Formats: sequence, structure tokens, C-alpha cells
Amino acid sequence: MTITQAVKNFVERTANSVSSTAATDRAAIPTACNDAVANNSDVNAGNRNFNNISTNDQSPRILACSVPPGPSVQSLQAKLIKARKRNDLMRSTEKGVDEHGYPLGEFRKGFFHQYKVKVIITSTFRISLQQATTILAGFMTDQLELDLKRNRRVNEGEIMQLEADLEADEWEKIEWDKRWKTFPKKFVTALVKYHAVTLILRFYELVASKVVDKYRLNKLTMDPFVMSRRIASRIESRSPIAGKVETVRDHKIHVVGNMTSTTLWANLLPFCADYSLHQALLCYGYLKYYNFQRQRRLLAANPSDCDETDESTANGASASVLITEDDKKLAKDLGWKSLRLVTSRKVGWIFSSVGAGVGAVVWPGWGTIVFSALGDGAAGAILDDGYFKARKSLEEEQAADVARDESISRQVQ
Repeated sequence: MTITQAVKNFVERTANSVSSTAATDRAAIPTACNDAVANNSDVNAGNRNFNNISTNDQSPRILACSVPPGPSVQSLQAKLIKARKRNDLMRSTEKGVDEHGYPLGEFRKGFFHQYKVKVIITSTFRISLQQATTILAGFMTDQLELDLKRNRRVNEGEIMQLEADLEADEWEKIEWDKRWKTFPKKFVTALVKYHAVTLILRFYELVASKVVDKYRLNKLTMDPFVMSRRIASRIESRSPIAGKVETVRDHKIHVVGNMTSTTLWANLLPFCADYSLHQALLCYGYLKYYNFQRQRRLLAANPSDCDETDESTANGASASVLITEDDKKLAKDLGWKSLRLVTSRKVGWIFSSVGAGVGAVVWPGWGTIVFSALGDGAAGAILDDGYFKARKSLEEEQAADVARDESISRQVQ
């Protein structure tokens, strides 16, 4: 695979990544709501006390002239601080807010929230823009690769520069129209996939609401985009030195760790929803191919039963067909493809979360979304899930079997 082809695949995977689908779903949260929450007094109190010990803290103070405490004292202090934080968190959860005063579950949406008019318009525009970007990126990478090849041929004296220019112009005219003709199909496919994944995601959120508490449900439905901007605002609001405003780059380790943990929780359900959809489609494809092979065996064993109206005979004969080596091979191949798919989704989930943590340092907010999608795309480029290759392979094998049967029937006739 050439470098330009790898770039093309990477851009396409990034645009159609799971994190991009999740970001499209979360983008419907009104910014006015977030601004109103940010102005809450509890939130401001949480911002002022970020990473600081409360003034009412009665824990032992260590003076500069005092003897350093032993390990047992340090361990006791750590336990007391951890217990106090846990109690504060429990009290906040009972009030319906998190440790910084923000409402729990503020980013969770209704089951059919994605079908509201404003949300449909926003998601449709984003998906159309993503698909247009992939087509344009694919055209530009292929054009660059062919231009390099033509320049090499010109330098070697195989063709003249005028011939190369005419060939490039002809290729551009043909490929530009050809590629944009595929836009409607790609757009419809991406739109249907988005709504299918979103419905599965809503179902998982409903199940999670019955299983976990409000605090964990809030972590599962958190918006990393808003969370990264809140972390940045809390860091900027606490200025220990007058005249100096701290940024996220002054606390890289803290921000990366915090945002990676946040995105791991927030992207868990979207990745599970995407995996569930592709796993179901993969099983359906293999089941369809298995039924096709079984019908071929039935017709080969009983040529007289080819009449489609005689369904009872065909059903009776199917019960007598034993599991063949081809069926075992097909089931084994399905198992390996499923393992590859779930492994790819796990790696993408981790890469996406780490990318979100890095993006929060580079550019809080949009950097989180972009780097999360880049991490997901990089994971897909490194470890292909094999879904599209498996589907294409099954279609090719089925077409080859049909052609083989037609050839045999013509020879018999």
C-alpha cells in the first residue's frame, strides 16, 4: 500500500469513526444550557476550590520546622483525605450534582432525541460534510499519486510533458464526476448507520440507568467536548500568582489523565453500540451465505426439487443435510472475524480516549473531538476490523459460485 493510499484510508476511517458518530450525537446540546450551568453558584464554588483543600480542613498541618511524619502518619492522612472526598461525593450525588456542582445526567438525551427537527438538520449536515470530505480527500490523494507517477515517466523519457498533462486532465474530468456520483449512496449509508448506532446507544443508556447509579451514569453520558473546556476554565480561574494566568499546558499530566479517563467512560457505550451493529450485520452476512450454500447442496442432491413452488419438499430435505466441512470452515471464519472486530473496537476505544486527552491540552474543546477521531482512525488503520473485507469476500464467493453453477448447467444442456 502506497503512502497516499494509506492517507486516503486514514482520512476515511477518521471521518467515519465511532468517536465522530458520538460527537455528532452529542453536538445537539445547546450551548446556552451549558453557559447557564456554568454561572451557577455551586459551579463557581467548585471552580474556586479546584485542586485546593477547603479552608475548613482540620487535617494536620506540616510546618517547615517540624519533623517529617512517618509512613504510618502519611498513610493515615491519605486515608482520611480519601474518605472525606468520598463522603463529599456521596453528598453531592444525593443533591443531584457532581463534585464541581454540575447537574448529574445533564448530557443524557431522550430515546428519540435524534429525531427532533433541529437535531436532524445538524446531524444530516455534519454527515454530508464528512462524506464530502472523504470523497475530496480520496480524489486529491489519488491525483497526487498519479501525478508523481507521470512525472517519473516524463523524467525517464517514456512520455512527453504535453502527453502527461493531457492524461491528467482526462483523468480529472472522468474521476471527478465518477466519484461524486457515489456521494448519495455513501451519504445514505452513513446516515442510516448513524441513526441505527444512536438507537442502540439509547437502548444501552436505558439499560445502564437501571443498573448503575447516577454518578456512573453521568460518566457514561458525559460530553468530552464540554468537559475539556470546563477543566480549562477551572485551571484558568485559579491563579496562585498575581498577573499570571495558568493554562492546561501548565498541567499537561493532570489534563491528559483526567480527559483520558473521562473519554474512556463517555465512549464506552458508543463503541459498544457500534460493535453491536457491525457484529449483527456480520452474522447476517454469514447466515445469508450459509443459506445460499445449503440451497445449492439441496439442488445438487435433488435436481427435481428446483421448482420454487415445492417448498415443503425443500424444507423436508434440508433437515436431512448434515453439517459439512464447509459449514465448519464458515463458522470458524465467522469466529475469527468476530474476534478481530471486537479487538479492533477495543483498540479504537483506547486510542480514541488517549487522543481526546492529548487534544484537550492542544486545544480544549475542538482539539478533544479532532484528536479523539484521529486516534480512532489510527487504530483502524493499524488494526483493520475486517468487516468490509469479510462482506466483500462473501459477495465475491457467492458470485463465483453462481457463475460456476451457470457454467455447469450450460455444459449439461
